[in-house]
Amino acid sequence: MVAPGAVLCTVRWLLGRRADAFLDRAHDWAVKNASGAFSWTVGIIGAIIVLNTIGPALNWLTGGS
Repeated sequence: MVAPGAVLCTVRWLLGRRADAFLDRAHDWAVKNASGAFSWTVGIIGAIIVLNTIGPALNWLTGGS
C-alpha cells in the first residue's frame, strides 16, 4: 500500500515540475472515478458477506443438522 505513494514521490522528486502535468492528469482521473470504484468495492464486499451468510442462515432456519 505504500509503494504507489513512494513511486509517485520519487517521480516528483526526480522530475520536479516536469511531472506536474502527468500528476495533475492522474489526480483528475482519480477524482472523477473515485465514486464508481467505491461503489464497486461496497458491492463486492456485500456480495461476499451474503454468500458467506447464506449457508449458516439456511442451516439455522431449517433446524440444521
